[in-house]
Amino acid sequence: MKKVFKSVLCTLVAAAMLAAVSPCAFAEDTGLDGAIAIAKTKLDIPEKYSDFSSRSSEQFGVTDYNLTWSVPESGESIDVTVNSKGDITYMRKDTNSLYRDDMSLPKITAKEATDAALSWLEGVNPSWASQLASPTDNGESVLYSSKYRIEFQREVGGIPVDGDSVSAYVDKVDGSVVSMGASWSYPSEFADISGAISAETAQLKLIENSPLELSYKTAGENSNAVLVYAPQWSYTYINALSGEVVNPAEEYRNSMASVADAVAETAAAGEIDDLGGSGSAQKYSYTEEELAQIAQNEKLLTSEQAMEIFRGIKHIEAETYNLSSCRYYTSKNRSGATKYTVSLSLSRKYGEDKISYMNVALDAESGELKSLYSYGGSYSSEDDGESYDVNAAKSVAVDFAEEYAPNEYPKTKLDESVFEEIEKYEGYIPSFSFERYENDVVFPENEISVDVNSKGIVTRFSKQWDDDVTFESTEGMLSADAAAEKLFEQIPARLSYVDFSSYNSVSLNIIPVYSFGDSLCRISATTGKRLSYDNTEYTEKSAGEISFENLTDISGHYAENAVKALLYFGVISLGEGETEFRPDEAMSQVELLKLVESAFMGWRYSPLSEADGIYSLAKSYSIIKDDEVNSDAPATRIDAAKFIVRALDFGEVAELDGIFDSGFADRADIPSGCEGYVAIAKGLKIVNGDENNNFNSNAPVTRGDAAVMIYNYLSR
Repeated sequence: MKKVFKSVLCTLVAAAMLAAVSPCAFAEDTGLDGAIAIAKTKLDIPEKYSDFSSRSSEQFGVTDYNLTWSVPESGESIDVTVNSKGDITYMRKDTNSLYRDDMSLPKITAKEATDAALSWLEGVNPSWASQLASPTDNGESVLYSSKYRIEFQREVGGIPVDGDSVSAYVDKVDGSVVSMGASWSYPSEFADISGAISAETAQLKLIENSPLELSYKTAGENSNAVLVYAPQWSYTYINALSGEVVNPAEEYRNSMASVADAVAETAAAGEIDDLGGSGSAQKYSYTEEELAQIAQNEKLLTSEQAMEIFRGIKHIEAETYNLSSCRYYTSKNRSGATKYTVSLSLSRKYGEDKISYMNVALDAESGELKSLYSYGGSYSSEDDGESYDVNAAKSVAVDFAEEYAPNEYPKTKLDESVFEEIEKYEGYIPSFSFERYENDVVFPENEISVDVNSKGIVTRFSKQWDDDVTFESTEGMLSADAAAEKLFEQIPARLSYVDFSSYNSVSLNIIPVYSFGDSLCRISATTGKRLSYDNTEYTEKSAGEISFENLTDISGHYAENAVKALLYFGVISLGEGETEFRPDEAMSQVELLKLVESAFMGWRYSPLSEADGIYSLAKSYSIIKDDEVNSDAPATRIDAAKFIVRALDFGEVAELDGIFDSGFADRADIPSGCEGYVAIAKGLKIVNGDENNNFNSNAPVTRGDAAVMIYNYLSR
């Protein structure tokens, strides 16, 4: 009786405590006890989560209480962050059942997931509801994940608050919110923008402080360089109340320069594949036996010959270095030609106990210097006690560029901004960048870069150069003023609240500002049209807003639902202006492979993708064998079964002999060694028989058939 009374009493006391610490009571500071109460009041924390731990941190006057409940036996946990304002800013349930890596169609729609996320957030943080703008969802990618990701941008008075947002993850099967993360600031107030300058005035200020620059740009493997206007500094902000620049664009440039230096150092250290070559590259490390054969067959430089060339390089104190290792790589340039690189790793001792290192990349056939980088030694005037003579350093850089890039250097101009940096920052050791020019227009993707220290020693050299690029004609090109007008017609200046407090600030500094309307502000210098990253005309695409009204040939077709679902999730795509899916059209082998790779590997091809790339990927993942390749052949049902089963990684099992019975009436007609593929495909409900229970191995597979097969698996 006493035990029962004590239990009831504890329950009543706990309930009273929870009622006493309602969220309203924590408007200013919850404390740990209040944070726990809020989490347990608003979230389901089952009793089995008996282990508890916490920690806290504070920034800008707001304390975050990070709470963790776990199940000792299973390792399951629930992590929650409640801040001193009484808001839940993070929640994650880590259980054995929630995290599925299932490639399947969701059981709920994106709208249902969005509604579930919004309802959950309104219950957890009701004060946020009025400031959550229309969300976006991860539509297509949910196909390969167990959950939707719903993103909400915070808006105050209809003005976005940059950096403040909420991400809610909703289970795609049952619609439950399984995790949430939010960034939410608490300024004393948001400035009234009723007296803000107009967007037109802001646009003039933006162009004044970050003028449009003309340059050539390429995209991916495409060797066509197009003329593009873009802001000098995309991240330029104009105070919406005063019209003044809030943060000088130089700050952004400095941060980018440090990133570029880090990338250069990593590349020189051999951690990035491309050692100074052009275009994208895939490289392979060879064994000594393979290397000997390559050297014999391809007439590559030996390590001794490479070292002899290295010893002749001036301005680097080459005679003081010793070889540590020599490696060979292959790469392909934009045109697909194979290039061979020999990479030398070297080191030297200096002083009593110091070591410096150098990596050098040479063309393994011609011996041409491609790149070098030295590190671990003395670089700054502060370190070596010598002042930096920029003119002497420039002379060395020019001499080095002329000597080791004799064909490219005449087409370059020195980026003079380096001298501005030297004047601004004491002790700054510059990188001399010689940028390529064509038709008197800069092509910044190609450059020769040389670093020289205060001793006149070259510490870094790189050359990015493409010989097979076609440059768009400058005839009929827009002026910068005309381009600016076109830019703002298509991408108006954006008004938002931005926090300009630094990492060591004690309070927030949120200011209403105008900025360029998008980080991708690119205008064709010849057409005036906005460009995408691939240099094609920009088109606005919204996830989940695919219209099927223009498709004229799938209504009532047996594959209609499958086609619509695969179109919605991006598995299949139509060319621009296409209105027909052609469901009854027979597929070629390469078309079938393209669809399989898109569905099961997430590899998105354009409608005009080249067959070579499709086959290369299929062979690398064992979806097709070399002796099966026939790009002109029509695909058959047995092809579909094989390619899909292999893409699901069941290929080796499917080829086990004598253990499969597909159950089809025409199993005797299934090609030898292939019944396992058919049986597995049938078991996974990918394929069915006809009215006579025949599989029809050699029948052509139509576009509609293939869509249904893939849909059958994904909707299981």
